Amino acid sequence: MGFLGVALPLAVVLFSLLMWMNRGFFSAAIHLVCTIVAGAIAFAFWEPLSLMLLDKSPQTGFASVLRDVAWGVSLSSVFVVSLVVLRGAVDSIVRRNANVSDQANTIGGTLCGIGSGIIASGIMTLSIGSLRLGSDWPTTVTYNDLDARGSIVFNSGIMKPWTDELTAKFYGIASAGAFKPVIGGDSLARSYPEGVHVVPSSLRVSFEGGNGRNTLKRGDLTLRKDFSYVVGDVTNGTPMGQLLNTDKWVSSQHKAVRLNGEEITRGYLIGVAIDFGPGAKETGGGSQVQMTNAQVRLVAEDENGESRSYFPVACFSASSGSSTGRVGRWRFDQGDLDNPMVITSVGGSSNTPFTFEFAVDAGFLPHAIFVKNVRVDISNTMQELPSDRVFAAVSTDKGRDRWISTMYDPSDTDSTIAGENAVAVREIMIRPQNETRANRGELLQDIGITIRNSIGFIIKKGVEGSLQVSSDAGKMDIVNGEQKFSSEQLKTVGVIEKSLRIGTFQESDGVRVVQMDVSVGSRLDLLGPYFEGVNRNQPIRLVDENGTAYDAIGFIYRDQAALTHIRFTPSIPLKSINDIPSRPSITNPDGKLTIIFRVSRGVNIRFLQVGDFTIMDFSQAPWPV
Repeated sequence: MGFLGVALPLAVVLFSLLMWMNRGFFSAAIHLVCTIVAGAIAFAFWEPLSLMLLDKSPQTGFASVLRDVAWGVSLSSVFVVSLVVLRGAVDSIVRRNANVSDQANTIGGTLCGIGSGIIASGIMTLSIGSLRLGSDWPTTVTYNDLDARGSIVFNSGIMKPWTDELTAKFYGIASAGAFKPVIGGDSLARSYPEGVHVVPSSLRVSFEGGNGRNTLKRGDLTLRKDFSYVVGDVTNGTPMGQLLNTDKWVSSQHKAVRLNGEEITRGYLIGVAIDFGPGAKETGGGSQVQMTNAQVRLVAEDENGESRSYFPVACFSASSGSSTGRVGRWRFDQGDLDNPMVITSVGGSSNTPFTFEFAVDAGFLPHAIFVKNVRVDISNTMQELPSDRVFAAVSTDKGRDRWISTMYDPSDTDSTIAGENAVAVREIMIRPQNETRANRGELLQDIGITIRNSIGFIIKKGVEGSLQVSSDAGKMDIVNGEQKFSSEQLKTVGVIEKSLRIGTFQESDGVRVVQMDVSVGSRLDLLGPYFEGVNRNQPIRLVDENGTAYDAIGFIYRDQAALTHIRFTPSIPLKSINDIPSRPSITNPDGKLTIIFRVSRGVNIRFLQVGDFTIMDFSQAPWPV
């Protein structure tokens, strides 16, 4: 931790000490009471206010910064406002000071000043730590209290101010008694048993040393009860050596430890599946969902009311090692403090299921899981879990490994392929006789579908506006954003240097960009017979052979009025056809509209759909991406 990160919190305590030491014991005591109450109010409103701000924050534009600062701003702003209001109210009622001895004033004022300073400093430290500051700032103005090298444990031996931990412990203890700052129906002690000061560090342990997103909206994730499971004896426990031994993916044993560093020797494994929506994707980093083990925390409670936090020991997700998207089990037993192990989604699907596996002590039942501090209630998970998802072992024929492979394996997705449950099919495409790569391409071109990431023209660096552009390997790619251009802005004079040309959408190793022409007069004309009668308030999507849906994530529109409108937002799919503000119409038929998709590399596309309505069925002529 940098000098400023320690000096600033301690300076707040010192300032409070000096100020109230000379103001008298009575005034200092009143201020301490107001500070304690203001802190309680701040913690009571911290979670609901933060989540409300996150839900209101846009994904792009200047106001999107609210997404990165919501947790920090909510805590500090409520504290400051509450303290100002309380002081104003108390000062209007109590207009005189109490006369005590000078010695009592000095000692009492000093102690009360220290108490007020610790709370103010602690809330300030928690607020700053909850901001998304990037990899260059944390070591300067804050610190990381968690060690993410394998199992999550407290980071020992670091220099820290302690005011945030003291504040967290104080309000945690108070919340278990009569003084209750309630969060989501639970006390601080039940939701954050090791202290709320764990939250800032857990949010900042992300890819590229803290540059990753530290927040999610509630709508960005959904609990997948059908993917959840238990391995071992929940009540009496099973030796962890048996549960964390050789499995289908890794032929070595690993262990699980608690936050305090003590090893869990007997307990059970629980898998909690979270389905991440497109809003959970990073705007950079290939526009994928990226999670570390510190950003997911399960809270469990025993019959005596003792709560404990557990971080995942492994994660199941689709593997990029196979074009069919089979599952991989990724152990959190590697990485270092600056570069923790990061689980990344593969492909371009709109939704991504991750199954986080936790090692839990015997007798402790989970009641909540926090994903980037978004609470998901799982208190009924154990009661609602079918008996066929409670496993005695890991690697047997009827164990966890076989079951979870079946859940993720696309060979068992007949009931989940979206097109097979469609209400109608407008056309079934037939495979060409003597099919070759060339005539397959001709078929797609005839439909108006191309697999390419070129935008078809050049934007000169400097006029891209709100489009986010990356320059990896000297190539300028559009990563995210939406922008309108006039013909004058896109006018090129002479030769543009390669380093200044923006002409492609970003693709990653596991993702291809697919473009579909829906202009007036094209085969898939939005105003033509293929889309006649469809619900235009439904999303347009491609569906692959595994049942994975790829919602449209953007468009390119160009008309004769010299307007060019580009949208490429992988984290914000088009909600409907009507979500396209610039599109051809009967009165403006000359505009050219291309819809953009991001599709997993190597899959075969089976359907083009609008909602549950299938526009084209490629089952007999699937085309690979």
